[in-house]
Amino acid sequence: MSFLKTSAFLTFSLFLLSPSDFAGLDEEWQLVNVTRFSGPEYLTYDELVKLSSDRYAFEDKVQRILNTPFISNEAYFRGARPRKLTDPRLGHFLRVAQWNIEKSMKMKEAIWAFNDEEKFKDLIDTDRCKPDSEEYQTIMNQRKMLAQADILILQEMDAGMKRSEYRDAVKELAEALNMNYVYGTEQLEIDPVNLGIEKFEDETGKGNKEMQDLFEVDPAKYKGLFGSAVLSRYPILDVKFFQLRNQPYDWYEQEKIPLSVLEKARRRGAKTVFLEKLFREMKIGGRVYLQADLYVPQIPGKRLSVINVHLEIKSKPKGREIQIAETLSHAIA
Repeated sequence: MSFLKTSAFLTFSLFLLSPSDFAGLDEEWQLVNVTRFSGPEYLTYDELVKLSSDRYAFEDKVQRILNTPFISNEAYFRGARPRKLTDPRLGHFLRVAQWNIEKSMKMKEAIWAFNDEEKFKDLIDTDRCKPDSEEYQTIMNQRKMLAQADILILQEMDAGMKRSEYRDAVKELAEALNMNYVYGTEQLEIDPVNLGIEKFEDETGKGNKEMQDLFEVDPAKYKGLFGSAVLSRYPILDVKFFQLRNQPYDWYEQEKIPLSVLEKARRRGAKTVFLEKLFREMKIGGRVYLQADLYVPQIPGKRLSVINVHLEIKSKPKGREIQIAETLSHAIA
């Protein structure tokens, strides 16, 4: 979807189902035993502020939220069921879509992609992609496939971050689509800039109120979660979720290294330069293993395991290769 006015990284997959898929399943759906909702306790804003200067504070609570998933089958209890997708060439199938939504900063537009075709059309740059073009039709066909997905694999999903309007992005999308979900927190966003506690000064050394106001946050809404998710029209039976052993980049210590550049920019008081250099992202946590086992009665064993893979971006290829090997070792264990 390169002609959209917002970024999109989408892939699709199909799983074929047996010919007698949906016969007599209504009663069986009622007998599935699943968790309605569970999840760890959030850290408070004050605790997150403390973590920005002491990564080992509240260690037990931090490890719980970094290794315990949020699981919701509320949609199942509301009566949500998968769609009966068929194709004359393939027969019955279920569709899986994978989407990295880039820090959830375009969630409203993402939801339009699923449930509002007319608003989605407004996102297409018609100067580059004319409505009568083949490219335009390709985009609309992709939107249709996305709207039909039974399973969504999502990365870079925020909860309680100012940059994404403090949305609980996974929950909001799941409720809009009436889907079950599992969300795993990869990292806690504890950079002083994100927390709104970074001090900005102008050329004279005085406080820069304009910059301070720009990064001010609402402590009551700030949760600081960044993670991955699986949404499903099928009930979620079980989840495996934990931090990977192999983390080729330390988002807490290594993100401090460019701080001298930020300090120089701050002392110059050059807002434009400062913003261009403002890429520090101090976090606690790293990449994770997230596996959701779904109840899919139309396949052998009636269980489909979906693994969400989000590899480290700030590493050499070897670091990602090691993470893939570890992920596969957990998948076949």
